[in-house]
Amino acid sequence: NGGGVSVIDLATNTVTDTVADPNLPTGIDISPNGATVYVANTKPAGVTAISTATNSATTTALPTVGGGYGIAAAANGQDVYLTAFSSSDQNLYVLDAATMAIKQTIPTGSHNKGITMSPDGKQLWIAANSTDSVQVLSTSTNEIVAAIPVGNMPERITFTPDGSQAWVANLGGKSVTVIDTATLQPTATYAAGLFPFSVAFNANGTMAHV
Repeated sequence: NGGGVSVIDLATNTVTDTVADPNLPTGIDISPNGATVYVANTKPAGVTAISTATNSATTTALPTVGGGYGIAAAANGQDVYLTAFSSSDQNLYVLDAATMAIKQTIPTGSHNKGITMSPDGKQLWIAANSTDSVQVLSTSTNEIVAAIPVGNMPERITFTPDGSQAWVANLGGKSVTVIDTATLQPTATYAAGLFPFSVAFNANGTMAHV
């Protein structure tokens, strides 16, 4: 958020490059083929696409979007999904992966935060922050197929390594909601500390960190 994207070598845990992005980068995701990193910019609103081969960046302004926030690349390699930072913008945006132009605007009836692609790429899960729910979108039709109640102000969603569960960090609820991805039903709620923001799992899925 300080004006750039850091590239880290995982073998040495050292920063090998910093890609300039002065537009308050917030969300980040990578294309299925690993060739492009997509960065959601909060202000001014837009998306930066970074080539992982050269670390060169191209930023596309999206002035009709209330600031970029959550971003997720589709499995088809053709679409990129984006949520808005502004609470008054209750849309999900579908962008063309090649040009970053808006292909479709999907009203959701909620201010949305983090978005996460399901492991099989068939669904996009949306943290519907202002309606205390998680919306599930079919990526084949770009239609909302489910709305699942969770805790107050869900922020981000993480799938277990086996894809059987989605864990939702409820920023305002001091809790984490667990959802069965087969039934699309919540199965457990765990108390967490102040402002739980995101969840990460160890490699075999036996430990969740909030």
